[in-house]
Amino acid sequence: MILAKDVDTENVQFLDMDDLNIESPRSPDKHLIVSMVGMQFDTFDEAFNFYNSYAFKKGFSVQRDRIHTKGGVKVDQLFVCAKEGKKWYDKQHANATFSRAQTRCECEAKMYVWLNDLEKVEVKNFTEEHTHECITPRKAHMLRSHRSLSKVQVAQANFADAVGITPKAIVDFQSRQVGGRESLGYINMDLQNYLR
Repeated sequence: MILAKDVDTENVQFLDMDDLNIESPRSPDKHLIVSMVGMQFDTFDEAFNFYNSYAFKKGFSVQRDRIHTKGGVKVDQLFVCAKEGKKWYDKQHANATFSRAQTRCECEAKMYVWLNDLEKVEVKNFTEEHTHECITPRKAHMLRSHRSLSKVQVAQANFADAVGITPKAIVDFQSRQVGGRESLGYINMDLQNYLR
């Protein structure tokens, strides 16, 4: 949890969720912080989780990018939109009969964090402009950085798989338990990959 004392209050602006017309099932808080520069976290993972939660509310997926270390200690890291960059062209596959659709479009949205003198992870740079259209928060649970199996779901899946229940039946059962697939937190392929 980020406390107000950790934020540079002169540069912080609040945006009311009602002004954005965003409805998110996972957003208990009413305000989104727009200017994040100066926010501090205890670890790099906390910073990533915060940016990932922000991305969920805005409708995009996040990935970890560059990491720099000094003496074996992580000193800074860049978190970017999953559509950042460009597909690498390989001459080997120039004559391929099938090529996948482009998913990356050089998106500039990012959050750069670094380890400051107080041993806190601080947001040094934040860019929120996307070069693509973000999806609605109702569909954000389908994006890669927002999908994961909980420990309970993993335990149930292991038990069900051991007695011969198919992955599709496991997904159907667990989605009924949580009230629908949108509340499940993963897709069929995630479970199949886990059970391999």
